[in-house]
Amino acid sequence: MDPYASPPAKPSMSGCQKTAIGCAIGCGGLIVLAFIAGGVGSWWMMRPGQQRTTAAVVSPEATGAFNVVDLGADPGVTALLDRVLLESQRQQQRNAPDWVRQMQQLSRRGSSPSSGLRMFLPRQATISLEPSTEGRDSAVVAAVNPRGLTNLLHFVLARGDTLVGKHRGHDLLRMGDRAWGSLLGGTLLVSNEEEALKRGIDRVLDGGGRPAPPPPDLGLPSHDWDLTGTVDGDDRELAKTLWGDEPPPAGVRRALLGFDVATSDVTNGRVVVDCDSPESAQSAALALDRRADERAEKLAEKGLGLRATSRVEGSRAVLDWDVRGVDAAITAWLASSHEHDYQYEPAPDVTPIVGATPADETPAGASH
Repeated sequence: MDPYASPPAKPSMSGCQKTAIGCAIGCGGLIVLAFIAGGVGSWWMMRPGQQRTTAAVVSPEATGAFNVVDLGADPGVTALLDRVLLESQRQQQRNAPDWVRQMQQLSRRGSSPSSGLRMFLPRQATISLEPSTEGRDSAVVAAVNPRGLTNLLHFVLARGDTLVGKHRGHDLLRMGDRAWGSLLGGTLLVSNEEEALKRGIDRVLDGGGRPAPPPPDLGLPSHDWDLTGTVDGDDRELAKTLWGDEPPPAGVRRALLGFDVATSDVTNGRVVVDCDSPESAQSAALALDRRADERAEKLAEKGLGLRATSRVEGSRAVLDWDVRGVDAAITAWLASSHEHDYQYEPAPDVTPIVGATPADETPAGASH
């Protein structure tokens, strides 16, 4: 071999090969960009955004206020929603083939069927009852911090003729005849009056940094309530709820309420009525007992059991109650709602009719 001879030339790629490699690299880059764009889009859609303290929505003139905790993380609420969704699926599939029901059971094994739905439940919410400017009993303003999907929520709400104006740089949305809303970053405000909504926006923007007030003292035994609230004694809606057709007892100053979904079958609650004197508290406790008896009769017609016990603690009348039988009521309600659904009927087992062969046929008047 000649040491000074030039090395053999490497065969060059053809134009088709270069084109194919370029297309492969370009497609790979597009796939990477699509994954990045999808991830960024999912993050943008799922993120809750900048949220404010919902307690700032309460008006200084409010006759009542309610606070709601993180319902999406509450085990009782999760159990209740799971129960409703599973029972609804069971009712829909009660006449489906066995293999369809087995596929559904395998798909939901080990997971909560309400995980997607609970994304729309509030992480924090506050409701303010305040004087109305439109002649109603009261104006209601609610501030809600969703767990996520606030950008998607704004995209869905602010469309067409829903967007009717702005207030301090934020969209005013008319969502119905008596429903107004606005998104302040990741905090949703809803009201039944436009002017009340604007006042709520002002309060949240001006005082959104202050901490939430402590929950009302509902006494012992303590409980992790899902909803707590305080309402003045002269509030009309409170009087209708607590006393029914009876006039409110004398000496009632305010009522404190607690509500908790304990399990899918049991819901607990407590009513504490602050009165001027122990005598007034005794009268209020008797009135609460009568109202509980009325509600128990009506709930029994729906298959629910209400148990309530009252007591007097100084100038306070306390009523502890719980409702049981929710699971059976859900089953009955969903069964009636799916009563006229399509009924699956398997195909009948048809045995084929075998015709006679020419060898089996016997002419008339002849014998085998």
